[in-house]
Amino acid sequence: MSENYSLKVVGNGQEALDYLSQADQPPDLVLTDLMMPFMDGFQLVENLRQHEIWRRLPVILLTARAERSDRIQAFRIGIDDYLIKPFAVEELQVRIENALRNQSARREWAELADPPEPKLEVSEEESWLQQLEDCVVENLDNFQLNVDRLAELMDLSRTALYRRIREATGLSANQYIQEVRLQQARNILESGQVKNLRELAAAVGMRTSDYLSRLYRERFGKSPAEELQ
Repeated sequence: MSENYSLKVVGNGQEALDYLSQADQPPDLVLTDLMMPFMDGFQLVENLRQHEIWRRLPVILLTARAERSDRIQAFRIGIDDYLIKPFAVEELQVRIENALRNQSARREWAELADPPEPKLEVSEEESWLQQLEDCVVENLDNFQLNVDRLAELMDLSRTALYRRIREATGLSANQYIQEVRLQQARNILESGQVKNLRELAAAVGMRTSDYLSRLYRERFGKSPAEELQ
């Protein structure tokens, strides 16, 4: 990892906050363990999200715990991704690359937006993103769910929906729908709700298991078939 990135390692969440408060500029990404002394990963991220400069930092959580409640809490407080231990280095690298790519796209969009949209308060933005995710999940098994249909369900124009998603996530509206499909596919696999990839593809609104497998590997660094074994 150190061959590809410049790393700053600290012992726990409190040390991370201390480092950030003294750093000349924030890092591009935070990679944190869940279980740490003094301040765990959840507490660290909750502190980051309350800070104007740090709240947009992408965060990847490493955890040995796979309980659904932990996964829900992770995304509720704004963690971009999580990996369950043990994991391969290649898998972590794929997750980091995806998180950095999305962060870069978010920054570029913010710079190019003309005129800039008024910033939403953190709680207001989180509430809207939760509403958006719930809307997609409720319609996930619909193969024909697209940007126009999502805009209609969210009572927004296509342009307004695209702008709000891009500003909040760095993704296009189509990419966002795909991301929710893939995240739900991972949740379904981890909870053992399906017996094969064909069932999984149907459950998340993808027409073929081959297409799902290709996107899943690109997103998470491993094949969904590995989760079924």
